[in-house]
Amino acid sequence: MAILSDDSLFHGLSGKHGNVIFYQRYGKTIIGLAPAYQHQPTIKQISRQKLFADAVAYAKNILSDPQMKATYSQLAHKLKKVNAYQAAIAEYLMKNKGL
Repeated sequence: MAILSDDSLFHGLSGKHGNVIFYQRYGKTIIGLAPAYQHQPTIKQISRQKLFADAVAYAKNILSDPQMKATYSQLAHKLKKVNAYQAAIAEYLMKNKGL
């Protein structure tokens, strides 16, 4: 992984070209090799992915109602979360033993 200088030809570039990826972090362009995944996810990983997908669906459903969104915005402040979406996901995961 390399951090490119501001005057580099590739500064500000993001994306993937072949096996090389470019991305931005804190205003700097970083270049690195794409990760090589060669293993199948475990049963536990698959169950966690499903749990998180369910949490996202729950959060989207909650936020479609303006009254519930306001309630979760207050909960977000109480839980020190950034927004109502994160608060809804956190609540779902806590209720379903995901955290």
